[in-house]
Amino acid sequence: MQHISKTTINFAKSRKLSIDLDFCNDHNSDFIWISVDDDCSEPMFSMFANNDGSFSYRGNIWLNAATREEIPSFICNEKQLRQVLAFIAQDMRIEIESCF
Repeated sequence: MQHISKTTINFAKSRKLSIDLDFCNDHNSDFIWISVDDDCSEPMFSMFANNDGSFSYRGNIWLNAATREEIPSFICNEKQLRQVLAFIAQDMRIEIESCF
């Protein structure tokens, strides 16, 4: 995956999350989907994967409102992305566990 390192992918998987890369034709830009790593849930939310290694919030699918309010609209790098993933995994652990 071009914008995401193996370290971040493994970090997400260890928290029962997955990251998938996609392309948005409307914005001519790559973006990532953050999902529960259970092969049947729809994505939780998405972020644009900027060319400088940063990420910009794209859209919410099923994050709860309180969790969504805590996610920054701009993430500087993968280290900060991993911090956001850890927060989501903790804050939404009940919803994530219900997917299994």
